[in-house]
Amino acid sequence: MFRTSVLFTVFLSFSFFVGCEDKSTEPLEEKTTTLLPLAVGNTWNYKLYNQISDSTGQVIWNITKKILVNGNEYYLITSTGFGNSYFVAKNESDGLFLSIYDSTNGFVSPFFYK
Repeated sequence: MFRTSVLFTVFLSFSFFVGCEDKSTEPLEEKTTTLLPLAVGNTWNYKLYNQISDSTGQVIWNITKKILVNGNEYYLITSTGFGNSYFVAKNESDGLFLSIYDSTNGFVSPFFYK
């Protein structure tokens, strides 16, 4: 019995020291000028809320491919869940260009975020 108690105490002490390793969760001090990380395959899930109910739906943005428009490369974002639509986005040196895109009409409602 004494031997079992000693082994248990040693095991518990060992577990305590191994388990107390510093696993800091402090934020990185990385600075970036990118407003939206653009890469094929990136996905964003947004839950929609209003003041009355908990959740009114969900919107999913998925970057499906790169496309060329007037010789410039953009990322095509497919939006589903709250109506289906397509956006194009491009990170510029001074901000983010984002617009609804229609292959017939081109850029519809373009925005530039800084």
